[in-house]
Amino acid sequence: MNKPDSITTILDTSINVLKSYGPFADKISNKHKITNIDKKLIARGWIQLEKDGFAYSKVNGNSTRYFISFDGLLALENCPMIYAGRPYKWKAIKVRLNTIWRVISIVAIIFNALVILLFTYWTYIDS
Repeated sequence: MNKPDSITTILDTSINVLKSYGPFADKISNKHKITNIDKKLIARGWIQLEKDGFAYSKVNGNSTRYFISFDGLLALENCPMIYAGRPYKWKAIKVRLNTIWRVISIVAIIFNALVILLFTYWTYIDS
């Protein structure tokens, strides 16, 4: 069974392959060497990329060709430097950071309420 990290790696590889073999390839982009196992996984990744709007397909007879979309290019460009070229990994990290932020903010709100209640209690005890 695949872990979520391996799925994001496959999807990130799939979008980078689309970019590097398409018309938007950089001069410095690396052409990925693809094995037979990778071809099957990358082809499945392209289907998911199309569902997410990062790719589109054209059908010619019995073959389907995938291209990177403008949204896919934006996803690649909007990743921070640490996660450059890995939009799905960045998306997973953002979800984790948002969850951590929510938990910390809830704990801070509860702590703040308790401090206010204690000060209120101490104020009435002294009077």
